Amino acid sequence: MSESSMRLHLLLLLFFCCVSPSSFFTFNFHFKNPVVGLVACPPRQIQAFMEFKNEFDTRGCNHSDPFNGVCCDNSTGEVTMLRLRACLSGTLKSNIPNSSASSRLEFLYLGRNHLEGKIIKPISKLINLKYLDLGSLNTSDPIDLSLFSSLKSLVYLDLSGNSISPTSLSSDSHIPLTLEVLCLMECGIKEFPKILRTLPNLESIDLSGNRIDGKLPEWLWSFPRLSGVSVEDNSFNGFQGSVDVLVNSSVQILILDSNNFEGALPNLPLFINVFSASMNSFTGEIPLSICNRSSLFGLDLGYNNFTGPIPPCLSNITFVNLRNNNLDGSIPDEFYVGSTLHTLKVGYNRLTGKLPRSLLNCSSLQFLGVENNKIQDTFPFSLKALPNLQVLVLRSNKFFGPISPPHKGPLGFRYLLMSLLEACHQVTL
Repeated sequence: MSESSMRLHLLLLLFFCCVSPSSFFTFNFHFKNPVVGLVACPPRQIQAFMEFKNEFDTRGCNHSDPFNGVCCDNSTGEVTMLRLRACLSGTLKSNIPNSSASSRLEFLYLGRNHLEGKIIKPISKLINLKYLDLGSLNTSDPIDLSLFSSLKSLVYLDLSGNSISPTSLSSDSHIPLTLEVLCLMECGIKEFPKILRTLPNLESIDLSGNRIDGKLPEWLWSFPRLSGVSVEDNSFNGFQGSVDVLVNSSVQILILDSNNFEGALPNLPLFINVFSASMNSFTGEIPLSICNRSSLFGLDLGYNNFTGPIPPCLSNITFVNLRNNNLDGSIPDEFYVGSTLHTLKVGYNRLTGKLPRSLLNCSSLQFLGVENNKIQDTFPFSLKALPNLQVLVLRSNKFFGPISPPHKGPLGFRYLLMSLLEACHQVTL
């Protein structure tokens, strides 16, 4: 994953839980109980939990992990949540835990364990489950999605890092129609799962790190509640349908990084928040239609083959990465007062002209990178006035003149002087 993609993915943690399936709930634990009405369990239920845990090899378990354990329903006192991630090794028994109350479980997190034998069948009896995390179980048996068909209330399912039975991904298979979030990262999937077509309530799907090629199907964008899609690190090369196939989609977060997408960039969904498509082979100009996407705050198009000018609406976007393309012309001098721009990366293009003087309106700007272009301008010491600017990368351009105003002392950027010899031509200290 590129550096810019890592920054963007950190931003996404609050919006797209599949980027880090367990972190979504772990994050919220710091602030409040993730589910209203769950409290610490009474001694009897804790004892049942300990008996269940002791049936496994737990030598690799972090016993001090405050997030592993059980929670109970405040009104009934029954175990409702069980979380034991990266803790167990052995064979799963018939009951989870060894108590008749196990059927009341609504939240089960057993990811990153090493469970042997037929692990899904006992879980399929927990008919009240709503959230199920079985990511990276290190089991040798492929998981058959149809075994979850009995879980009629399931809304969240994470099977990332496991082998999935290919036949169970077909449209003829059965899976709970209630599913809203499905995480299938790094499952060795080779074809786009047609079973998704059977999920009318789908909101988020993560297929990152698989081996799927071809085009993204046109029907994917017709789900009325779909808000997050990540297909990063596959071999997709395009989209079925016209250049407007995404426009009327409800998708707000779309992650396409590290694929083989080529040709023109399709017009983005009307209410897109974050669009990341770095490390592909998109060509042509960046469509001006992005300037009509008022909800867009994260745009990563780095490491493609885009040509032409930079769109004139960067002031509206918080994070912008256009590095390593073939963009030309000058950076638009259209940054208005109150701009939300936080990060602007346009290095390694063919940009000319001068740095926009209106950048001084971007009081939130923290990172500005314009390196390896053909910008010809006096040294931009005026940017020192930006209160939040922390990183300024100027190397391999044609900046000239003094690096501080007359009689004003040194420039004072914290990170600039270390790379000054690379930064400019004809600079006067």
